[in-house]
Formats: sequence, structure tokens, C-alpha cells
Amino acid sequence: MRSQLMKSGLEKYPHRSLLKAMGLTDQEIDRPLIGIANSFNELIPGHIHLDKITQAAAAGVRLAGGTPLQFGVIGVCDGLAMHHQGMKYSLASRELICDSIEIMATAHPLDGLVLVANCDKIVPGMLMAALRLNIPAVLISGGPMLAGRFKGQEVDLISVFEGVGAVKAGRMTESELADLAECACPGCGSCAGMFTANSMNCLSEALGLALPGNGTIPAVHAARFRLELCVRQYLRCLHSGAPFVIGACVVRKSNSVRGERVKWTDNREHGYLCVRISGKIHAVFDRNCRQRRPVGRNENMMIHRSLLISLVRIEGRLCLI
Repeated sequence: MRSQLMKSGLEKYPHRSLLKAMGLTDQEIDRPLIGIANSFNELIPGHIHLDKITQAAAAGVRLAGGTPLQFGVIGVCDGLAMHHQGMKYSLASRELICDSIEIMATAHPLDGLVLVANCDKIVPGMLMAALRLNIPAVLISGGPMLAGRFKGQEVDLISVFEGVGAVKAGRMTESELADLAECACPGCGSCAGMFTANSMNCLSEALGLALPGNGTIPAVHAARFRLELCVRQYLRCLHSGAPFVIGACVVRKSNSVRGERVKWTDNREHGYLCVRISGKIHAVFDRNCRQRRPVGRNENMMIHRSLLISLVRIEGRLCLI
């Protein structure tokens, strides 16, 4: 295990003492140490419930025989950052998120990561960190927000933006706009629509970097919390060496729970993402990326996808759709 670097051997008794200071037992320390990157905060509607999602993920790690260790990750809400200097900090936060996760998982050599995110630059930042670290990692999102209803029609955040223009054009009163804003975003979750958050959550699922249902199960549905069972199954398969299907990819493990031993093998029926050969990642973005056709295109998703491609070594024909 990668975590043996900080817990095994005569010189590591001080390290074990520090781990015990946090209440961990010898049995918990000897298990695979799985970091849970928790981006919960009270500023992003899509992250306000991630504390509960993280608790479910931690339960899944324990059921799989691992020891979950949580750490915090920042996040910016693009919607709240719009129309003032805050938007200048949004894209920059992606690199900060990636760097901070890489620091945490390297300074404390973790055996794997569960990445809990949902919105805007947080998801690509976490995926970047997973590719940089090259250790077993899986993304769990908080799920999309449900649509609201206004005058018998479904509405969402974009409806409110359009309402601002309608008021300026004289087609709507400000009082009506206030009523629309009251019901357009009815609860937690990433903004209803194929914007950056939902686009990236769907793409990560199609690429096999996230659990099935990651991009589509609504934030308020109980099925969102049952994803922790998939985390449990994923970790058990890493520990036993059995294959496990994540999206369209099959994960296989040999020898120990070590990231460089994890191979992503292709499944040509559904398309394939990447194959790790001799400890390196060779990526082929093929039919999985075609999922952008039915769900719609998003310029931000293209920016993040291009960066993800740049983080891995490309082998074979790259299909840019």
C-alpha cells in the first residue's frame, strides 16, 4: 500500500502516534487509507448538501474495509461570482483545487481518493488531481438541482437571467421577476441545465472516472446517497483484484492496492478511455466523448476536457468530435 510510506517500519512509530492522536486504532491505521476530498461549503447551492454525501461515501469506504480520512477543498459558485471581479477568480480556483488535492494526497501518501464535488471548476480541478496523482480515485457529484415551476411552466436559473432582459425590454414587471426568482431554484444541486457542472459530471461518468448515475441522479433523490454502495464495491474490487465496471471502463488490479498497478482496460462495445502501461497513463478519448452530442455542447467543458487530455500521454488516434 502507498500509505506504508508513513505507517510501516521502526521509524514510523511517531507517524502512527500522530494518527492515533486523531482516534484511529491500529486496525484502522493498517487498512488502506482513503482520502475523501470534501468540497462542502455554504456558498454554493450545489455543495450545500455535500456534507451528507461525504458521510455516505465515508460509510462506503468503511464497509469496504478502508479507513476514510476527510479533508476540505474550496469551491467558487460561478453564478454568484458573475458581474463583478469575483469571476476573475473562478478559473484560477481550478488550479488551486488541483494543487491542494495533490499536496494532501502526496504529503500524506493515501492509497486512494474519493472526490466529492458538484459544480463549475471544482469537478475539473478534482479530475486533474486524479490524473496527476495516478492513484485509484473515483468522483462522486452532489447531483443536479430540480427545475422549478412558474405560471405552470418549468423554470430554472437561466429563466431568471432571461427575466432580467424581459424587464429591461418591458415584457415583464420587476414584481414578476421577483416571483420568478423565488421559485426558479427550488433546492440544492447544480444549476438545472447543461452548464459546466452537469456537463462535466456527465463527461466524467462517460469517461469512466465517476460512478454510474453520477451526472443524472437529482441531488434530492435517495439514490444519490446509495452511490456509497458503489464506492464500497469499487474499493473491494481494488482490494481483491476483481474487475469492476465504472461507466464504460473496467478497472483491474494486480498485487497490492497501488495506483500505478491499476489498469484501465478498454471496452470496445462502449468505447474506451485509457490504458496504463508500465505505470504510465496512455489515454484515448474515443466514443465516450460522443456523449456530448445527445447532451449538448458546452464551451467550458471543451476547455476542461482539453486540459485533461494534456495531463495524460496520448497514444493512438485522438477523436475530436
